[in-house]
Amino acid sequence: MTHNSLTSSPSKRPKTGLSFVCVLAAGAAILGLPACSTEDPAVDTGTGGAVGAGGAVGSGGAVGSGGAGSGGANVGTGGSASGGASGGSASGGGSATGGETASGGGDGTGGDGGGDEFTLTSTAFADGAEIPSDHTCAGGGGQMNWGEAPPLEWTGVPAGTMSFAFFMIDDTLTTKTPPDNNGYHSGAWNIPTTITELPQGFGPSDLDGATALNGAYLGPCPNLITQGNTDTYKLHVLALPMASYTISGTGTAGVKTAWETLKAVALGDAVLSGTSDAVQGQP
Repeated sequence: MTHNSLTSSPSKRPKTGLSFVCVLAAGAAILGLPACSTEDPAVDTGTGGAVGAGGAVGSGGAVGSGGAGSGGANVGTGGSASGGASGGSASGGGSATGGETASGGGDGTGGDGGGDEFTLTSTAFADGAEIPSDHTCAGGGGQMNWGEAPPLEWTGVPAGTMSFAFFMIDDTLTTKTPPDNNGYHSGAWNIPTTITELPQGFGPSDLDGATALNGAYLGPCPNLITQGNTDTYKLHVLALPMASYTISGTGTAGVKTAWETLKAVALGDAVLSGTSDAVQGQP
């Protein structure tokens, strides 16, 4: 942005006594200065000017890099809000050399709070890969012999998180038309924030008092009724702003109610997806 520079006359003028030097309210707030000063700058225009011979507006700073008085009262020596300190000095009167806005500055957009992305991972399978049979109804074990839960870990927890919830959902069933609510396999909530990883084969006893439905993890079994299916499953960990929630319901309908209730208020949703064509008892 180009500012008009105000310069003083080279001839001396008599002091005018008490002067009121007012700084725009927005500029004063940014620089930490009072909005208005009643001090007598007691300078003539030959040694810096009443409003800074280096430029009254923007030639080296936000409000006159020459400053008030005979060397600048630290007004605007850092350049405009968009960038760093001015290259020129405001003391001793004269114009502020190199008084353009410093290109190395910025408006603080380089930081967004810093945290990593909220992510759910497993050592058993990569995101988007086939879920190993040990964690499906083909391998047995776990809830209803539909497989042991895979080991899980989540990182990059959002600020303000007070508890977690976990859900195992058959995305193929719940997104088809019409949706099949049997795709809401299992869930658990009121998991404390002290837990950010779970071992293979985890169940309600590993969740430190959390509420769990269908054993917390009910594995894939897409070919229980109809053969030839390969479904996509999504494991979710929700970061929640409260430590405890009371949600009623049982079975897959209860899981759906909990999912819809908690997803609506979640601070973050870490997702790990996988596929399966498991047939019960057929690894």
